[in-house]
Amino acid sequence: MSGKNSVPEGIAIDLLFAAQPFTGLEHHALHILRGLHQVGASVDVLVPSDVIPNIQDAVQGHRVVPFPRVPRGLRLGREQWSFPWRFGAYPRALRLLHSVLGVAPLLSAVPLVLTVPDLTYRIRPDDLHPRARWYFGMLGPRSIRRAHRIMVSSKAVWRQVIDLYHIAPERVAYVPLCADATFGPRPAAEVAAARKRFGLPERYVLYVGTIDPRKDLARLRAAYELLPPDLTDDSALVFVGRTNRGAETGGAGPTGRTAQSRDLARLRSARVPAGDLQRRLALLLSLAV
Repeated sequence: MSGKNSVPEGIAIDLLFAAQPFTGLEHHALHILRGLHQVGASVDVLVPSDVIPNIQDAVQGHRVVPFPRVPRGLRLGREQWSFPWRFGAYPRALRLLHSVLGVAPLLSAVPLVLTVPDLTYRIRPDDLHPRARWYFGMLGPRSIRRAHRIMVSSKAVWRQVIDLYHIAPERVAYVPLCADATFGPRPAAEVAAARKRFGLPERYVLYVGTIDPRKDLARLRAAYELLPPDLTDDSALVFVGRTNRGAETGGAGPTGRTAQSRDLARLRSARVPAGDLQRRLALLLSLAV
């Protein structure tokens, strides 16, 4: 494994959590891989074998290290046992591991870079499934303290990591997210056709993401209901995304003045190819309020 920009060998990115349908976290990790390839860097990609066919464009120029597929019930926390089982506690072949999930394999002494997507397990623990609440609540803080470098995508999480876990600010890198080039103004005829297809008014507020309690969609709906009638009577609150197993709709259902709400189930990522989904969302976003 060698890159054009002389990145040292033995750097790996942990995608052992990846599973279909992909969430924002998987897409974030895949964009990291694409970006590394664009600058001529090559890394090892640790990934379940059943996911590999779906990420071929993102792993170009990298070395794929396949791991056996595991049952759904064993996915959460698989990095804690499968990583040391594969590489040992003191892996000589790896010089650095980037864990994107916010939790790292703690039975390994490999130097660590950690992406922290959020601190829901600390800020709003009741919004998580009990298993996830226990797992991330137990191992998330330990991973944060052990990491040589921490990456976050918002200033809010940057402050939380520093304040709640007493991490030196120079160890935490704020790397904001950005929109894909796909998202931009669309032709008026294309917008009109999409609006007709999904039954949308001229103006709407669009939420895109997993339907899950930790997203606090009830607060979004409550805020929408506080808007003056002249803003809501001819508009809609639109939800796009899949519902996590065992999760309620988090306030996405139409009630009261939000009877204009739309749940565009046809856009669920589980049923629409990623590229097509991206184009459809770009179309919806082009005229969203």
